[in-house]
Amino acid sequence: VRLALVEDEPDLTPADVPAGEVEACAGRSPDAVLGGLEAAAGTLAETLDGVASDAWLRPATLAGAATDVQALARAAVHEGTHHLREAEQVLREVRGRPD
Repeated sequence: VRLALVEDEPDLTPADVPAGEVEACAGRSPDAVLGGLEAAAGTLAETLDGVASDAWLRPATLAGAATDVQALARAAVHEGTHHLREAEQVLREVRGRPD
């Protein structure tokens, strides 16, 4: 989202988390993971709050497909929500609480 706001028609690549980074995260506590998600959500919210009304349709390319700031923002919020729900589920499970 930030690149699409400052660069003209950036060619973006999907995030690919290196395997070593996944293993490093596996050792983090559920609370640490949840805290990281919360911090990332706050940063995203600040970024989106600052988007000018005429900037939502700024074009970009993601993995070879045309997109814009609005679609990138929607996808980021969707992914963040998905991962937050997963983290909350894990916390409930490890703490022995039902859904």
